[in-house]
Amino acid sequence: MALKIELCKHSDIESLVTFIDEHWKKDHIFVHDRKLLDWQHRSSDGYNFVVASDDNDIVGILGFIPTAQYSAELAANNELWLAIWKVKEGIGKPGLGLMMLNYLKKQYNNPTICSLGLSAQVLPIYKALKYTVGVLSHRAFFNQNISDFLISDPQGKHLVDCQQNSVTHGVYFDLEEVSLPESLFSTYPQKDLAYINQRYFNHPSYTYKLLVLTDGECTLAAVVYREIVIKNAKIARAVDVVGENITNPKFNDAISAFIAGNGFEYMDLVSNIDCLAGSGFIENSDELIIPNYFAPFVYQNIKIDYAYKSRNALTIFIGDSDQDRPSC
Repeated sequence: MALKIELCKHSDIESLVTFIDEHWKKDHIFVHDRKLLDWQHRSSDGYNFVVASDDNDIVGILGFIPTAQYSAELAANNELWLAIWKVKEGIGKPGLGLMMLNYLKKQYNNPTICSLGLSAQVLPIYKALKYTVGVLSHRAFFNQNISDFLISDPQGKHLVDCQQNSVTHGVYFDLEEVSLPESLFSTYPQKDLAYINQRYFNHPSYTYKLLVLTDGECTLAAVVYREIVIKNAKIARAVDVVGENITNPKFNDAISAFIAGNGFEYMDLVSNIDCLAGSGFIENSDELIIPNYFAPFVYQNIKIDYAYKSRNALTIFIGDSDQDRPSC
């Protein structure tokens, strides 16, 4: 039988999960957490995976997540994130991975395609296809009131001159408690209030909160974050931001108050945004380890590559794609 490439049907899901378990990662989270898989990939027509089959045997998969998965209003923007991309070893079908990608592009009429956490195998493909590629920066704003840290040690280099001003902060547990103006949603890939609500506040596994930075009656920025507890200490992981660049120094006093007031050792930010001088955020380095993996905990810096092809410059955060989800 000839090679067949198509979108995953509802009836194919058991075969897809078996392929993930046997050829991608044994006991992957999707193998035993169908609720998470459905939330992230199930659509009305099937599952958001391209599946390549040979004689009814799956030999390759390419997962993807349209931004419209979380907000139907975003469908017209035609933006999607790639996820699991795997071709079965030893099948003797060179170029199958690229064939699946081209099939996806055709099905979605040449969409904006973005990818995070690239493997060494696929990075050269993106470069050859003239994608914009880079590495996300991992920075942290440390608690200004303590000097002994349990999770990451800035070795005294974390202090910043926080100038008190009219910017204040508030913390909210759901979007019904706060009003976010449409003007905050100005970057690409495009997001909206429904996206933030479904992607974060309706997550099947994680609990997120919202840090809102305001100046008087004006909402300047909103930061989606979740608390992580490790080594009898806790941090705030900022996973998404809408509005102004929170590394602007005008925010450092409000961010410092938020961190200290909630007993966090630091708030970290993994993104490709520019970091402004005097922000208080410091980047990981050989001398500063800012962990990225917590379940299980791995005390090392992790490089997260990204790639995208778009008519617009993209603002990327760790909450995009499938990076911020349980792994076990």
